[in-house]
Amino acid sequence: MYSHHRTHTESDVSDESILHLANSPLAHDFQALNVSYCRVTDASISEIAKKCKKIISLNLAGIEMLSDDTVKLLVNCSDLKSLDLSDCKGVTDEGLGHLPSKCTLLECLVVNGCSLLTDAVFYQFADWGELKELFMSGV
Repeated sequence: MYSHHRTHTESDVSDESILHLANSPLAHDFQALNVSYCRVTDASISEIAKKCKKIISLNLAGIEMLSDDTVKLLVNCSDLKSLDLSDCKGVTDEGLGHLPSKCTLLECLVVNGCSLLTDAVFYQFADWGELKELFMSGV
């Protein structure tokens, strides 16, 4: 998997550009998207979850206002193998708990700094078929 690391500074990418991408003819075939530490909201990430169903790698790190409702929509991305939710301060057990039943191909989950997660949600990961990597420092 391709992973591009960047410093933890916000970029100039906003909802407008991500919504444009999500609604383009290309969206259907997207396999990887990294919008980490971008100034995007639930509106654009929801569209990504609804329209980019073939996505394999999704990096949403640093989107502090990402809600559980939007995380729940990621079940539409059934081919998802890598998901980074680091520093997504609004993610709780309720949102993350929906993923194991539908995102059965997920191999790598990063939830570093998701301080609202509790032990309860991690018990579900024991039965998560393909999960090989779990990063959860600062949880």
